[in-house]
Amino acid sequence: MKNIATIVAMAFLCFGCLFLPGTIHAADRALEQITEYGFIDWLNQKVYATGVGIAPQDKHNQTQAKTLAFRAAVVVAQRNLLEVIKGVYIDSQTRLENRIVSDDRIISKIKGIVRFSQVVDSQAIEDGAVRVTVSMPLSGKMGEVVVHAIEGPGARLSESIPPANVTDRLQQLEHRVSVLENKLSRLNQISAQQQSLIQLFAYLVETRHHHDHRRSGLMPVDLTSGNQTEILAHQLHQQEKQMASLYSRLNELSRRLEKLEQNAQAPSTPPVGQPSAPKHPYTGLIVDARDTGFRPSLRPGLYHLGELIYPGDNLNLPDAIRGGYVRYYTDRFQAQQSDRIGSLPYATKATGTHAGNRSLALDADAASTLRAIQSQPQNFLSQCRVVIIF
Repeated sequence: MKNIATIVAMAFLCFGCLFLPGTIHAADRALEQITEYGFIDWLNQKVYATGVGIAPQDKHNQTQAKTLAFRAAVVVAQRNLLEVIKGVYIDSQTRLENRIVSDDRIISKIKGIVRFSQVVDSQAIEDGAVRVTVSMPLSGKMGEVVVHAIEGPGARLSESIPPANVTDRLQQLEHRVSVLENKLSRLNQISAQQQSLIQLFAYLVETRHHHDHRRSGLMPVDLTSGNQTEILAHQLHQQEKQMASLYSRLNELSRRLEKLEQNAQAPSTPPVGQPSAPKHPYTGLIVDARDTGFRPSLRPGLYHLGELIYPGDNLNLPDAIRGGYVRYYTDRFQAQQSDRIGSLPYATKATGTHAGNRSLALDADAASTLRAIQSQPQNFLSQCRVVIIF
């Protein structure tokens, strides 16, 4: 019985060893060393850095010495974390530091955010020193700064991340309500002006009808001379021309207003002779980049014959801030189960890399499908619902 148990244990050990190299290899692909002190985990979109702290020599209290060494290690690790963030690739040719090296404001923001990094590991090493590892996600506040650095100062990120505490949320809601109230006030003013114009036209119409009924009594022949009669007739003729012009303008405005109201209520239809863009039921995109030599980056491009397909001009930057431009997987099954791409993703295989090894090339069929999807309002590409298997 004991021999049987030993044989079973050896069999399980050998079976597990068959899959161990693949697991380690997948982990190697997901973790990229950025500097000698840190790396990025592309699967979880997090950066890590380590630092070593040494307690002052004049501290004889061991507890106090360890505390001071720990604090020093955290400061060093956070400084190294800044260098790791600066060294992350945006695309094949550009690191993040190339976008922020001359912008002191962005560097100051990153330094401020790095102070809130999380300590994930702490170890006491020789001579009373302490090694600390800190981590921070490339999303949230850090994502806002990173995306701003990537997209440039013109990027509109004011509505990107909801405030963290109740007071800030209330202030933001009060501001949004105030903006809406101002818009409604302007609409009310326009509506009041419209009503005023309608009343004016109604008054003019009523005056003309009243004038038509009394016209015969305005020019008794026995009380006026021929010259005065001609002058009054000319004045009345001019008034009639003005009223006719006002009637014409009123009818034109009424026609235009009715047309605008009908267009606002009717569903949007393409112009005659122009076929509507085909509807696609897809909820996300999976790109299989295995066996292409692809390496992850913050903003990988998807190209066809040198033309950029994704990210496009209509990208919703708040979505990029919350979850990155893409999400990475090394396992096909996990990618297919990702909540990022919904229940019916469009899947395609990359034909190779583009302009280096951190962007991908797609075939003509995939490019045509994705272009059609981009023509739809609020499409999944604009919402960064893209995953890449590498």
